[in-house]
Amino acid sequence: MSGDYFPFEIAIKNDKEIYVYFNGEEDKLVKYTYSTEEVKIDKTLTIYTLEDNDELKKMINTYQRKNPNIKLSYKVGIKEDSDITTSDAIKKLNTEIETGKGPDLIMIIKSY
Repeated sequence: MSGDYFPFEIAIKNDKEIYVYFNGEEDKLVKYTYSTEEVKIDKTLTIYTLEDNDELKKMINTYQRKNPNIKLSYKVGIKEDSDITTSDAIKKLNTEIETGKGPDLIMIIKSY
């Protein structure tokens, strides 16, 4: 997918299929399939979030302690006191994803 896309709706079918409807230049429906097979990880997984989140960092640390064979890296798109806009951070993230350099996991956290 090129351009700006945002997840608009998510549906889960049979606990194994996840459908994500992306809203953007052209609407896209993407299917993901859940598998119970063990995944061998030979690298560090990067977790991305737009804004720093203490609860997410705690969860990452807890997971890392319980799973020392899996390495996690935490990346924040908009660092504190940064001039970068949300739109610019999302554009940068989209570019990284398109070039195969994006994060492994994206956490969407909305603060109220």
